[in-house]
Amino acid sequence: MKCNNLRLRGSFTVEAAFVTPIITFAIIGIILVVFFLHNQVKADADIDMQFFALEREAASGRYRNNDSYYEFSNDLKGYFGGRVNEGVAERKESVMKVRLKLIQNIPDDGLLGLITKSISKIEKEDERDIPGREETTRLIKAAKEIIDGLKDLFKSGDK
Repeated sequence: MKCNNLRLRGSFTVEAAFVTPIITFAIIGIILVVFFLHNQVKADADIDMQFFALEREAASGRYRNNDSYYEFSNDLKGYFGGRVNEGVAERKESVMKVRLKLIQNIPDDGLLGLITKSISKIEKEDERDIPGREETTRLIKAAKEIIDGLKDLFKSGDK
């Protein structure tokens, strides 16, 4: 018996064998980038929170003449694939400094880092002046005027 009409096509299997790993590595790469960006944004937010705490401490007036130094590395959680190596907030006179160093288990060189085993680090340092009481009071009054104006605008829109 001859079966000339029956031909098996294996081209789809061969193409899938090439395309599937490429798609898989692309998805892994996207996930790694998302983790890295999340950690970058979270580090910026943690630094801003530490500045807010230092400003609040300075505005309270209790520690006006004393400098403060606070290590907050044990307080930070929620980094994907990373840990805080150093987290320091300090205030001297009218200047605040915050340092944050994060070691991530995310490869430094993208997907090539999966082979080389290099890890990435995030190091952020920022310095700001403590706003004076007059400036803080002016900003609070301006914010209150804006909020009152918005309340009046919404009340007039309801009628």
